[in-house]
Amino acid sequence: MQFLYPGILYALAAISIPILVHLFNFRRFKKVQFSNVEYLKEIKQETKSKSKIKHFLILCARVLALAAIVLAFAQPFIPTGDNGAKTGKKTVGVYIDNSFSMESESESGNILEIAKNKALEVVKYHSPTDVFQLITNDFEGRHQRWLTQEEISELITEIDFSPQSRTLSEVYARHKDLSLKEEADQRMIYVLSDLQKSVTDIENIQPDSLFSLQFLPTPSAFSENLFIDSVWFSSPSRNLNSLENLHVRVKNTLQRRKENIPLRLYINGTQKSVVSINADPGVATDTVLTFTNSSSGFKQAKVQVEDYPVTFDDEFFFGYEVAEKTNILEIASGNKKVFSNLFKNTKEYNFSKFNAKQIDYNRFPEFDLVIVNQLSFLSGGLKQELDKFSKAGGTVVVIPAISADLSSYNSYFTLREADLFTALKNLDTKVSTLNFDHLVYKDVFDAANRNMPLPKVNSYFETTNSNRRNRDELATLQNGAAFISHFEKNNASLYVFNTSLEGVQTDLASHALLVYTMHSIANHAKTSTKIFFELGEEKAFSLKSANSGDANSVVKMTSAEGYEFIPEFRRKDGLFEIFPGSDARVSGNYAVNSDDNQIGAIGINYNRKESEIIYYDAYDLKQELRKQALTSSNVITSDMNTIGASIQEVNEGKILWKSFVILALLFLGIEIILIKFWK
Repeated sequence: MQFLYPGILYALAAISIPILVHLFNFRRFKKVQFSNVEYLKEIKQETKSKSKIKHFLILCARVLALAAIVLAFAQPFIPTGDNGAKTGKKTVGVYIDNSFSMESESESGNILEIAKNKALEVVKYHSPTDVFQLITNDFEGRHQRWLTQEEISELITEIDFSPQSRTLSEVYARHKDLSLKEEADQRMIYVLSDLQKSVTDIENIQPDSLFSLQFLPTPSAFSENLFIDSVWFSSPSRNLNSLENLHVRVKNTLQRRKENIPLRLYINGTQKSVVSINADPGVATDTVLTFTNSSSGFKQAKVQVEDYPVTFDDEFFFGYEVAEKTNILEIASGNKKVFSNLFKNTKEYNFSKFNAKQIDYNRFPEFDLVIVNQLSFLSGGLKQELDKFSKAGGTVVVIPAISADLSSYNSYFTLREADLFTALKNLDTKVSTLNFDHLVYKDVFDAANRNMPLPKVNSYFETTNSNRRNRDELATLQNGAAFISHFEKNNASLYVFNTSLEGVQTDLASHALLVYTMHSIANHAKTSTKIFFELGEEKAFSLKSANSGDANSVVKMTSAEGYEFIPEFRRKDGLFEIFPGSDARVSGNYAVNSDDNQIGAIGINYNRKESEIIYYDAYDLKQELRKQALTSSNVITSDMNTIGASIQEVNEGKILWKSFVILALLFLGIEIILIKFWK
C-alpha cells in the first residue's frame, strides 16, 4: 500500500490525545459509611472491572476512527503492477487492431466496434493534460503524432477494417519511438485486440520500466476457420497444351472434419477445374487441380473455397505466363548443326545462332536458353554477359570443346558456383545412370525407354566434385563420374556437359538421349517468376522484360477490378525488380505493365497470419506476461459498464480512501453504541 499524500500521516500523532485523556481521567469517589459493607465491596469491585473494559473499548474505537480518518486524507492506494499512482503528464498509446480477424462477432456485436467503444472510454477517463497516439495496423503517417482527447476520439470513430496485420512487438516499437521523444511522468499503451497468438508476440517485447502495457481483450465468439494457405505448380514452367498440376494447400482450424468441400480454379474469369476435398481438423490438406493451358499469354487465376464467417482468406490469387515458344540461342564456332537440327523449324521453339566472334549481347534478354557449344575459349565479355543473363532468370547450357581452355571455363563456373574442370581423362566407358527424379527426366521416359542403351564415352573432363548443395547430376558414368550436371543459383539454371559432342569423345550427338535432354531443358527454360505476393510484404519480385534497361520506362500494376498504382521499381541485370509495398492495398489479380506492354501477371493476397484463429484468454495472457517478466502490464477484462473504474484503477492504482472513511464511520458508530447502551 502506498499514499498519494504521505505527509498527512504525521497527523497520526493525534491518536495520542484520546489515549492521554483516558489515562488521566481519574474519578474521585466519596466515602459513605455503612454498618455492613461486605456486599457493597463486591458490587464496587465488579462495577469497577466492567467500567475499565468499557472505557478501553471506547478508547480503541476512538483511536481507530481517528487513524482511519487520517489515512483516508492521505489517500492510500495499492499500485497496479509496478506503477504507482503518478500525477503529471502521461503519454498514452491506443492500439486498435483493425485487421480482418476483427470482422468476427461476439455476443455483444462486431468486435471492432466493441474495441472502438472501449477505446473511447479509455480516452475519456484520462486527464486532459495527457497526450495520445492512435495506432492501427495501417501505420498511417497522420497517426504518428500526439493528439488531444478530442482529436483522438474523432479519429477512433473513423477506423475501418484493414488488410494489414501487425505483430504486437511492431506496435510496441512504433509507440515507443514516438513516446521517448516526449517528456512525460508515465508512459502506457492500451492494446484493444482479439489477441490472436500468431501476432501477439509477447516473447519479442523486452521489459521496460518506463512503459506499461494494458490489454483490453475483445474476444470473438468464433474460433474456427477454413482457408487456402498456398498454391504451387509441380514444374517451374508453363507450356502450351501441356498438362498442369496445381497443388493447393487448405487448412482447417475447426474442431471437426469437413467433407465434400468444393475447391474451384478460375483462370481469366473462367472455371477450369473443380474438386471436392475433405479437411481434417487441425491439419493441412493438400490436393492437386489438373488443367491444360489451351492458349498462350499471361493468365490471371484464383482458387476459391467457401467458408463462413471469416471470408478474407477464402480466395487465393496468382498469375503466370504461358509461353507460345521458347527462345533459344546457340553460340558456336564453325558450322555445327546438331542444335539447328534439333530446334529449327519447330512450332515449340524459336532458334537463333551467333558465331562466337559476332555475338550481339544486346539481344540476350530476348532469349530463354543460351547454349554455349564447344568454344575453345570463353572471353571475359561473354562470361560477364552469361552471368548477367543467368541473374535475369535465363538458363545456360555449357558444352566444352575437346581443346577447351579450362581456366576460362572455370572462371565462369566460379561465378555460378559450379564444379570446376580439372583435366581430360581418356577412358573407354559409358553412361550408366540417369536421374529419373530430376525435373529434366521426370515424366520424359516411359518404361521401355528407361532400358534403352546409353551413350558410349571415350574421354571426358574430370571435375572437382565439390560437395555442393546446388548440384544435381542428370547422368553419371560407370565409374561414378559426372556426365551431365545441373547447378542452380538464385533460381537460375546452369547445365554442364563433361564432354564435347565430337565423335572421338562420345556418340551422344547421334544418340536419342541428347534429343530427350535438350528438349526437356528447353521446355523448362521458360521458368515462371513469382506467381503471388503477400499484401504488405517488404520484398520485391522480379520480371524479365526486353525493355527493362530503358531508363524512361515506367511500371504500373492494375487489378482486374481497375485499381491501379505505380509501385517502386528498379532495373537490374535485365530485370524489373518491383516493390509493391504499401501501395498494394487490395487483394486480387494484377497485370504488370511497362509502358504499354504487359510484362507479367501476379496475384496479391491478404496475409494469412491471422487465418489460424487461436486466441489468448485472460488467464493464459497473464501467465505469459508473468513469464516474460512484464510486471508493469495488466489485463483489463471489464465490460463497458465498469471499464471506467478499471481505467481509473490503472491510472491511480486501487484507491482505498473510501474504504477508510467507511471504517472511520464504523468505529465512531461502535463508540456511540458503547457509550449509549453499555450501562
